[in-house]
Amino acid sequence: MKQNGRERGFSMIELLVVTGIILLVAAVATPTIMRSLMTYRIGGAATEVSNMLLLTRYEAIRRNTSITCRAEQAEGTWAIWVDRNNDTRRDPEEAVILMPASVQLIDSGDAPSTDSMGFPRTRPVTTETGVTFDFRGQVNFGGAAPAVLTIFIGAPNQPALGFRALSITPAGKIKTWKAAEGGSWYDK
Repeated sequence: MKQNGRERGFSMIELLVVTGIILLVAAVATPTIMRSLMTYRIGGAATEVSNMLLLTRYEAIRRNTSITCRAEQAEGTWAIWVDRNNDTRRDPEEAVILMPASVQLIDSGDAPSTDSMGFPRTRPVTTETGVTFDFRGQVNFGGAAPAVLTIFIGAPNQPALGFRALSITPAGKIKTWKAAEGGSWYDK
C-alpha cells in the first residue's frame, strides 16, 4: 500500500496473494469439515433412535401395555416410530423421527462384530419385529430366547466414518456404542 498523497489501497498482486491463500485454506479444510459433519449426523441419528426407544419404553410403562418401536425405509430415508396401537403402520398421531438420507440403519454384517461389547448373546433388531417393551419396561421377545438386541447405524457408502450401535438389554436398558471401520465397539 502506498502512503504518498493520493494513492491508497492494495496492489493487484497483494489482492491475488491473499485470495490465493484463502482458496488454499478452504480447499484443505473442506474435506475435514464435510467428514466431521457426516460423523455428527451418524452420532445424532444414534441419539435420536435411542430417544425413540426410550419414549417407546416409557409409553409402555405409562399405558401398562406392550408397545413396539418400529422402523421402515421409504424412498431412501429411514423412519423410526412408536407404534402405540401395534398395527405395524405409521399413524399421524404416533411419534416419528426421519433419519437423514445419508445415514441409515445397517445390517449387522456391515458393522464390526458385537463380540467386543462383552455380551454373551446378541441379536440384531429386524424391521419386521422392531423392539417391543412390556408394561414393566422390559423387552418382550415374543417367545424367542432372550438376548441383547442391537441396532446398527452408519453411512453405508462411507464406512471410514465409523459406526454407532445401540444395545437393548432384556431389562430394557439402552446403551450407545461407537466403532471405527473394522474396529472394536466402545462406550460412546
